[in-house]
Amino acid sequence: MPKKICNQLGCNTLIPMSERYCPAHKREVKFKRNKEYNQRHSDEFRAFYSQHRWRETRKLVMQLNPLCFCGEKATVVDHIKELRQLPFGVNDPLAYDLSNLKPLCEHHHRLKTEIVKRGEELPPEYRQGTSYEPKL
Repeated sequence: MPKKICNQLGCNTLIPMSERYCPAHKREVKFKRNKEYNQRHSDEFRAFYSQHRWRETRKLVMQLNPLCFCGEKATVVDHIKELRQLPFGVNDPLAYDLSNLKPLCEHHHRLKTEIVKRGEELPPEYRQGTSYEPKL
């Protein structure tokens, strides 16, 4: 089977033609790529959550419903449809839409995050957003 040298500068390890890096450098390159990706997205989300518009939206959601569905005091305003899932990310109108926001306690926010990470369907109590009924 034909082999070639690892693409990492200074590495002379022979690897299969179908690979780009030897096992040691493959892990290193993947880690660096993931770190850069996470840093780029973290900055974008950090900027979103520090905006005046978001802080005002969060305050409104907490005023409309200060409790998590379990009855505990809500401490987090959660995006039902995650920002990463929205077509325009943090610039999507749904990022501020009350129907996509839900007040949760820390415990239920962690549980919801784990459900999303596992790719499972959210239970009904996590899917209903904040409703706003104007007072006449």
